[in-house]
Amino acid sequence: MQHGQCSGVKKEPYDTVEHDRWSGMKVKKEEQQELNQDNVWAKLVPVDSRYSEIDMVMQETGVFSEITSSSPVKQNWCVISRKNLGETIATVTVRNTSAGTILVDGSAVQREDTVDIHNGSIIVAGSELKGYLHYTFKILQPQGLKNEQARLTISLDVANSKCSICLNIWHDVVTVAPCLHNFCNGCFTEWLKSSQNNYKNVICPQCRVTILSVGRNHFLHNIEETILLNFPLLKRSKEELALLDQSATVQTYLVFGTQGSQSRKRPAPTGDYDDMDSRCPQCVKKLGGFKCNQSTIHLQCHVCHGLMPSRPDFGVPQN
Repeated sequence: MQHGQCSGVKKEPYDTVEHDRWSGMKVKKEEQQELNQDNVWAKLVPVDSRYSEIDMVMQETGVFSEITSSSPVKQNWCVISRKNLGETIATVTVRNTSAGTILVDGSAVQREDTVDIHNGSIIVAGSELKGYLHYTFKILQPQGLKNEQARLTISLDVANSKCSICLNIWHDVVTVAPCLHNFCNGCFTEWLKSSQNNYKNVICPQCRVTILSVGRNHFLHNIEETILLNFPLLKRSKEELALLDQSATVQTYLVFGTQGSQSRKRPAPTGDYDDMDSRCPQCVKKLGGFKCNQSTIHLQCHVCHGLMPSRPDFGVPQN
């Protein structure tokens, strides 16, 4: 008798639910009533339609299924887990619990290793493409969301969610004013450098209007992530995204000066002009050896909302 085993009649406190439907999980009898289609949040869909789909019901689901097309024997070969942010699925991972290697999106995952997966990920239940079953991971919409969408449908227009500079889906999207066009942070930063060299003012790369300000758009960033979740083929390589992140400099709300316009729009400072408190003091006079010119880019303080010149070469964090 092996360590951890006992003699006599083995008592089983759990009833095993049908494997094809519930991935070989064991649940208490009173919990079986809750395991219905409304609880399924994702599926493993076999590429070979002769095999059954595998439902993900629990936050951590062990997968028990066939792994080769040549054998009907079922095995425990992976565990798929999710982490939620509120009611939204934030991340999904797969852990290899088989005796060997599995493939996830073409990359080898060793025994007990864990990797992230997304909607549309291809998981192979073995170390080779040939001979092992292929599954597509598919995230389902919560029932509550389905009911909500029955009342209100919002269409995501992929064509209008692209940066007009690189023609890809936005990455770390920023919005310029007053025209409200949107670009990748890294793409706009490179445009900003060339625009300052070639034009009197910073102009929009899409409509050529003079830009007064630019900032990161967190609402559109959520849309960007939703599009890539539903259309994973539109996602760029990690290397390309790393280059964009390296170029990106728009970390806060930037305000641009315009040639020949500030002197007309801004009244001369006076001792009792209270509204001028938010103006950049270095636009008025030279402080610390520096005075703004008409094309100086400004940052806005998060606390007092005053303006200060953007000086990335100054060596001091500006926020």
